[in-house]
Amino acid sequence: MGTQRDSGDTTAQPKAKRASARRSSQELQAAKAAARERYTAVAELLKAEAGVTRHYTFDKLGGLAWTGQHRILAPEGVTRRQLYVLAHECGHIMLHSSPLTRTKPGHVQEHEAETYAHRAFQRHGIEVPEKSALLARAYVGQWILKDHAAGLPICEQALLFASGRRSPHDPLPSVDGQPPRDFSKSLERFIAKGTRAADEQERTQQQARSAVLQHVRADATSLTKDETALLDKLMKAAHALDRKHIAGAYAIVAIVMEQTEQNRLSGQSALPALARGLDGLQRLRTGHRQMRRASLRAVFSDRTWGLALAAAVLAAASFLVAWDGSAIFYYAGGFCAAVAIAALIHLAVKVFTR
Repeated sequence: MGTQRDSGDTTAQPKAKRASARRSSQELQAAKAAARERYTAVAELLKAEAGVTRHYTFDKLGGLAWTGQHRILAPEGVTRRQLYVLAHECGHIMLHSSPLTRTKPGHVQEHEAETYAHRAFQRHGIEVPEKSALLARAYVGQWILKDHAAGLPICEQALLFASGRRSPHDPLPSVDGQPPRDFSKSLERFIAKGTRAADEQERTQQQARSAVLQHVRADATSLTKDETALLDKLMKAAHALDRKHIAGAYAIVAIVMEQTEQNRLSGQSALPALARGLDGLQRLRTGHRQMRRASLRAVFSDRTWGLALAAAVLAAASFLVAWDGSAIFYYAGGFCAAVAIAALIHLAVKVFTR
């Protein structure tokens, strides 16, 4: 009797483990859904605090800010790293929308935006991901190198931040007290009302592209004949890159149109900005080609080519021997030919999916 009970207990243990694993998986999924809902609500609050009027979503961990129009291009913000990028772009809208702050050196603006993002996370009780914090310092460091090469004076506070000797929570007058209206206490109310569903929040790259094209059509009416011709070349180049699924073409167009608008408002020609845009698209095309060549070199260095060649040679040799009527070599040749074809198909898939 005792032995039978032990057997029953042993059978019940795997069932209990499976039930426990299912509960753990369900709890994990529920926690992820709750975190996604919370981060989405915080993203809405950050945009409201900064006064963002339009948010184009982006599927990469990067973004842009059009400070004059209070528009941003940034990820949705459903993970901490996405949310940090969104907070950074909101920082640009909050801190650099006036004509005075817009003329600050690039490394100063980026240091202030990184500080703003860190403090936004602190206000909403979210920990900044370690990788985002490290990349923030490296990003400011890149801008310091760029501005130093351009002969601009370097801000000591930004230099200390980039080198890891200054905390983003240390006093910084340009960021202290921002935003003037803090919506963080309203987070529970936002969650209680429910945020929009993920499909309503998501903005595809097609929507961002359509917005850029509308912006181009609106601005093109005030350009000169030469500027319009150069704009047509810019758009054709962007269309060509977009058809090849090369990301970033329309982001360059958006930046160029922002610069064109600023030049027009100041009475300057838009030709230099349009020419820089064409150069940027050319560099994008060149970079894509280089990556493609490197990818193809990796494919051609694959040992599968050797297998395909050896199998093809054996197949040809087998068929030649079988010409005298040896049936067994027909089968051997057929097998080697099948191996060669399979290897070539494998390589073709690798080439066209890179």
